Amino acid sequence: MIESLATTDLTSEQMEAMKRDVLKALDPGYEKKQEKFIQKAQKSIEKRGTEGSFREYCGGEVTMACIQKGLKSDDPAIVKKANYAKNIDAIKEEIS
Repeated sequence: MIESLATTDLTSEQMEAMKRDVLKALDPGYEKKQEKFIQKAQKSIEKRGTEGSFREYCGGEVTMACIQKGLKSDDPAIVKKANYAKNIDAIKEEIS
């Protein structure tokens, strides 16, 4: 079994699915922790008053192309927001 996996080419989606399965098996509360992370981050954004600022940077709609552009920005605040948007998108996919 292990030998066959070692010679199999896996897509990034398949590897992410395997990672999620392992994390869920090791920590049954994994999904709840991810949901709490989102809620905690959202409260912080609302408290600072920066909600929607990355959407504004993207011209009204946050797309993967805009996230990639933001990750390459010279402005560290934009890079941080782009990375957050990328992570939130990945977490939302995991939960659903």
